[in-house]
Amino acid sequence: DADMSNRTLSFSKLCDYAYVYLCGSATPSGWDTPFTQSCTYIGNGQFQWEGALTPGEIKFPLTTSDYQGPTLMAMAANTPVVIGEPMGFFCAPKGDPDQKWIVKEGGEYTITIDVINNKVTFEK
Repeated sequence: DADMSNRTLSFSKLCDYAYVYLCGSATPSGWDTPFTQSCTYIGNGQFQWEGALTPGEIKFPLTTSDYQGPTLMAMAANTPVVIGEPMGFFCAPKGDPDQKWIVKEGGEYTITIDVINNKVTFEK
């Protein structure tokens, strides 16, 4: 935004990603490519997905069918999902290191991915 009368400019970070998908043994489509489970952009740098998860692994690729492409990963390998707690992530540009979250409880979930603050929240 520009305020010419006060000669000021303000900047805000925009969302870096066009799409966020999910894959893994915890998701409805598993590891199959192309990834069919996609998140919906809800604004303010946040993507959301609602559906059933089963116990297993999950990660968030940014392309539909590339395990060596950019992927949103857990900060450590085999990070347990803590329901209701925002958890940090990083973008692995080539899908490596392959650090996934572990879903321990099956059920209906809402996943919110905040790409501005690099946080993902699983609500059950």
